[in-house]
Amino acid sequence: MTNIVEIVCLFIIWAILEYVVVQLYLNHKRKYEENTPISIVKARLVVKKRDEYFTRQGISHQAIVRYRLGLDKTSDILAEPDKLLKNARYYASFYTEEGEMMKFRVNMLEYEKLIEGEKGNLVYQGKNYVTFDTD
Repeated sequence: MTNIVEIVCLFIIWAILEYVVVQLYLNHKRKYEENTPISIVKARLVVKKRDEYFTRQGISHQAIVRYRLGLDKTSDILAEPDKLLKNARYYASFYTEEGEMMKFRVNMLEYEKLIEGEKGNLVYQGKNYVTFDTD
């Protein structure tokens, strides 16, 4: 019985330590991004891309892909396909006047208003897209 109690205590301590480390990392990342200056460069929108993926409550995208590829025969995650949720991630790739290709994840509203081939001012902060103002 004491072995079980010790194992449970160790697991709880490990979980708390992991949570603290993750929070410290996220706070550091957030502070770094807040202190990164905003940059504005002349650029042309080269490509915009939409990646669709499916999720189901409590099941990861990777699990669904493994199931569809036949790598996971044990689960029955697609037994009720009407409960699958279709999601999308949106990306925009810009080519700057300096010859640099920059790819950003953008929200759906930004994605819809962007037109491939347009030139303008690309505004970004660190690795985060802010806006694209066309000429």
